[in-house]
Amino acid sequence: MGIEIIGICIVKNEDIYIERVLKNISNFCDKIRVIDNGSEDNTVDIVKKCMEKFSNISLEHIVDVNKTHSIVEQYAGEKKWIFGVDGDEIYDPEGLAYLKVKILSGKYQKFWMLRGYFYHLIDIDIKTKKATGYLAPPSKDPNKLYNFRQLKSWPTDGKQPLFHCQTHVFKNSKYYSQNYPKRKFLYDKHNWADCLLRCVHTRMLRRSSKEDYNISINGRLNLSNIVDNDKIEYNFRKKYRKGKKIKKYVNEFFK
Repeated sequence: MGIEIIGICIVKNEDIYIERVLKNISNFCDKIRVIDNGSEDNTVDIVKKCMEKFSNISLEHIVDVNKTHSIVEQYAGEKKWIFGVDGDEIYDPEGLAYLKVKILSGKYQKFWMLRGYFYHLIDIDIKTKKATGYLAPPSKDPNKLYNFRQLKSWPTDGKQPLFHCQTHVFKNSKYYSQNYPKRKFLYDKHNWADCLLRCVHTRMLRRSSKEDYNISINGRLNLSNIVDNDKIEYNFRKKYRKGKKIKKYVNEFFK
């Protein structure tokens, strides 16, 4: 069997963007495992409709989100790339199409993970697709695209959610959880417009029809205030608004 790309998507109350999230990664991933963590809005119904359109999507349910890391344990050591995609992460499907060709050709097999651009939105005009937000880098770039062939195992500690456990055991013993094999930063030689791995991140926007707009959105923005480059240690969410606020058109993410 050749290289496979497995998408893992943990969701809870994401009914505004989840269809777009899944559609945009549907051709990139050989399989997409959606794990619902007790959604109370229309998320599950929308996922089921997506399953009718895309045969590679499956739906599972989990109560304790801190148990989700166990989902990826089984893939350690296999010829698979595991792609973690949250319900608020909208990837560029055209870029992913070109990236998939490179991954399946084995181009990146010596790398442990790939990282690209994130655009953390604080506002978007749905009609014009003009957005305002902060680009990563320099903000936090939470890409989760891992080459599991590099792993011997990645056991869960039962206390942290998907991908957060620092319990990696690599096949090459000189590497460990905080001393990783090579990582490929695709943004090093590419700008936002031509990078193959880039994501519009709607974390700070309203993501569920159940949310009270003012309370939820203001709360997220307050947790992600603009900070000086040297003062980001006290709240990791503030890394989403590091650097300059910029405006961009994001039409290609919503085709």
